[in-house]
Parts: sequence; structure tokens; C-alpha cells
Amino acid sequence: VVREYICRIHGEVSDETMEKLARGVELEDGPARFDEIERIGASDSHAWFRVVLHEGRNREVRRMWEALGLTVSRLKRVRYGSVELPRLLRRGHSEELSPEAVAQLRKAAGLPDAPAEAVLTLEPVIGQRRARPSEYRPAPREQRAWTQGAYVDEGRELRAFDNLRE
Repeated sequence: VVREYICRIHGEVSDETMEKLARGVELEDGPARFDEIERIGASDSHAWFRVVLHEGRNREVRRMWEALGLTVSRLKRVRYGSVELPRLLRRGHSEELSPEAVAQLRKAAGLPDAPAEAVLTLEPVIGQRRARPSEYRPAPREQRAWTQGAYVDEGRELRAFDNLRE
């Protein structure tokens, strides 16, 4: 599925570097390249780019820039397949897609059509525990302050040293 990102790169990016990213760079998990790369802005300390790729490997965009010695200081996904992500959508939040958009995304990803009544829900897992409760239960202990019980005598011994200068 096509992914489109906006990224801010710290430092100056030459045209030769952009060509290398379009041709492909070697990463530790194989070669990677941007399908599209476009400079969309710049200042004296950083440059903004719009990049498009088909793969979704872990931190792939950042690793591609870092392979050429450049640092990504800001990265934001703006499109996933045919779905444009809303500009005001905050991190960790979501918006529900229309059934038509879901069908279009499934088709683009090569997945079969979902049944009409299929709904993604957390209902089957609500109320379930992650792990079984522990069978080990420590015996309850009596709560005591250090000044009571067996420690009273120890306190008396230490009080003898309170006034050393007298």
C-alpha cells in the first residue's frame, strides 16, 4: 500500500542525494528506495520533503535518510493508500472510515471484500485478563513501626549516645 510522508531533514540536501534516494540505498534488511521524492520547502537549517514509498518496513524513511548521513527531525504520514489523513488528527486518535473507503482500501491491498455485517470491535476481548492471576499469596504480616515491638530495646540502646558532648 502506498504511503506518503512529509519529512523535515536537518541540514542541506543536494540534488545528488535526492537522486540516490530515488535510485535506492542499501539498508541492513535489503535495498530501499522512494517511489517519489519532492522538495517542498527549505530554510537555512533544514529542508522539507514529500516522499512516497510502497513498503512499510520498520522506520524505513528515517533509516533511508540516515544511510546517507542525514537526520530526520520531523516525520508525519499524510496518506495511506487512497486515504488522506486529516491534518488535525492528533497522535493516538482515530476517525472512522466510511464503508466505501474501507472497501477501496481492501481492494488496493488485494484483500477480499468484507461481509456486509463485519465490524471491527473489541467486544470479544473486553473483560478478559491478560495473564492468569498468580497462585502465590504471601502470608499477611503484622504491621509494626520500628519504635514498637522488638525494636524498642534497640531504640533505648541508641538513646544512650544522643548526648555525647555532655
